[in-house]
Amino acid sequence: MLPNNNATISTPSPPPVVVVLGCTATGKSKLAIDLAKQFGGEIISADSMQVYEGLDILTNKESEEEMQGVPHHMINIVNRLEVFDIHKFRNLALPLVEEILGKGKIPFIVGGTNYYIESLLWKLLIEKDSKEDNDLNSVETEAKRQKIDSSFIINTTPILTFMKEREGRFTEADLIEKWTNAEIRQALHEVDPARALKFHPNDRRKIIRSLQIFFRTGKRHSELIEGQWVLSSDSENECEQGEDSSGNTIPSSLTKKLGGPLRFPNSICLWIQADRTILIKRIEDRVDKMVERGLREELDTYVDEMSKENRKWDFQEGQLQSIGVKEFQAYIQLLPEERDSDIGKKCFEEGLERLKIVTRQYAKRQVQWISQRFLKSYRRQLPPVYGLNGNETDDKSWNDKVTLPAIQIVDAHINQNLHMSLHMQEKLLPVISDEEGDLISRTCEVCGRNLQGSLQWREHMKSAKHWKMVKRKKLELEKEQRSVNSLEEKVIGALENV
Repeated sequence: MLPNNNATISTPSPPPVVVVLGCTATGKSKLAIDLAKQFGGEIISADSMQVYEGLDILTNKESEEEMQGVPHHMINIVNRLEVFDIHKFRNLALPLVEEILGKGKIPFIVGGTNYYIESLLWKLLIEKDSKEDNDLNSVETEAKRQKIDSSFIINTTPILTFMKEREGRFTEADLIEKWTNAEIRQALHEVDPARALKFHPNDRRKIIRSLQIFFRTGKRHSELIEGQWVLSSDSENECEQGEDSSGNTIPSSLTKKLGGPLRFPNSICLWIQADRTILIKRIEDRVDKMVERGLREELDTYVDEMSKENRKWDFQEGQLQSIGVKEFQAYIQLLPEERDSDIGKKCFEEGLERLKIVTRQYAKRQVQWISQRFLKSYRRQLPPVYGLNGNETDDKSWNDKVTLPAIQIVDAHINQNLHMSLHMQEKLLPVISDEEGDLISRTCEVCGRNLQGSLQWREHMKSAKHWKMVKRKKLELEKEQRSVNSLEEKVIGALENV
């Protein structure tokens, strides 16, 4: 049993901001609760599904009993159909982090939505999404003052004409009614090719945001990023310079190259790692336990409530677009009597299998994301990231390999005792160097797939699927060539017989 110390931390240095990283089913929440109890901290959930009310089983929310009296924030705060994004998360969660620090306590940030975590850790470019987009308006006003005209680089196409006529005052819904994702991305390529290279065609919201910025300001989004970093009218440029882990000032030119200084210099990350074969088994067990806890009944209640409220089933908005909900779309859309039939049972079981598959895929992407974003030296100033072995979950192994090492690491940072034991130092993960072009979007002409970044590209080039497709294409070409040769021989033979 861990000692429970709810006293605030009395140390001259500010408490650290502690992030618990890890993919689905690694035990992130359990560790965060253990640490918060040990150090008297509070937990901020960074989970894009748990912010929504309802579906507690499907989104794997901790029960009151499991929370063990530890204050939790950013859970059950949004109506299920409300659009909630990274901007809203950052604007709500950041004051909570600062409030907890102000009380002399440690904020423990935990969740599977890693880009939510990034929005709190780094002073990076995130366009604010407030009432009138205040920051964007400040740039727009400046652009108008300088009489910038966007027409000089626009080829006349229906979509570009539409955007220009509305001066950037269009929504996602306005565009998707008339144009495909590929056409919208091509529009961005016409006005800001450097920015377009950063996105997969399905990154529709980000693409549209960059188009809105261009047509409202007359400036390419890529140029604003290069020149300003943040669209801010504040008198203080918070990204002007930063500090490294030793407190040395980093010049603005270097922080620009890194992608932004840490918002909280005294930040640390604890990454619970587990072998993929172990994770797959845990994910399948987790889904099976959801069924035992009443997942089907929860979905039935959810559908009935939506029907009573006469809600529209739009699986591209709000909670309905989340992993775990979309997989049960066929079941959700059945009539009540159909859900109780053999058809309903079949649709529900198929949804379970899809949920297991997409969760495994998501876990793999989470690991890749952490490796790319938290351990790449060229991107930004990095916090120390400590690896914890989460392969074994029995109480003794978990305590020895995860909880106790994590307590020692956090305690060392609280007391500024960075000369920790060799055993602890070995858990500090090395920073990886990578090329600058890591985020560029590339297309595999063989497979017709769009890959985001050099890591995805390298993995795809080595994959069995790619080489299977290469072999298939080669066989098709050989077959086609044989057909051509056969036709040529027939033509030659016919000519010889004339």
